[in-house]
Amino acid sequence: MLCNTLNETLAKVRDVSAILNPRQLASLGLEASLRAHLLKTLGNTSIHWSLECQQRLTGIPEEMAVAAFRITQEAVTNMLRHAQAQNLLVRLQRLPQGLSLFISDDGQGFSPASNPGLEGQRGMAGMSERIDQLGGTLSVSSQPGKGTRIDALFPWAPRALERASPLKVLE
Repeated sequence: MLCNTLNETLAKVRDVSAILNPRQLASLGLEASLRAHLLKTLGNTSIHWSLECQQRLTGIPEEMAVAAFRITQEAVTNMLRHAQAQNLLVRLQRLPQGLSLFISDDGQGFSPASNPGLEGQRGMAGMSERIDQLGGTLSVSSQPGKGTRIDALFPWAPRALERASPLKVLE
């Protein structure tokens, strides 16, 4: 009895650890990691889901990949807890201005808070913090009965600007 409880607890700790530290991002890449997460998270549900990536997503900076993974993870968790959705679409696109993440469900929707952290929407606040840290933009569109749509844009790092800045001359 105690052994079963201990084994179940250890399995849950490993699952939580894998979620909090998505090691597969480094080895598998963003698309495969998201696909594995969606398969595991939605596999035993009746939700129809799709992950669309038109281009190869190699060379995405690690902090950008982690943020996109976490935002998707939070959106899926929210959908499962609150939305009663039947369909989910996750789309990643490499655009000239950055990495675009689009997440849409047909659930019951909600009224997004203007200041989610202060209004009890901690998951939404976390999404905003992640995108803000990378200088990106996040738009959440939802209404009760109308589903939810999340648009995030992670801008590419200004490498050209870094190369163009003058070097300090040591005297």
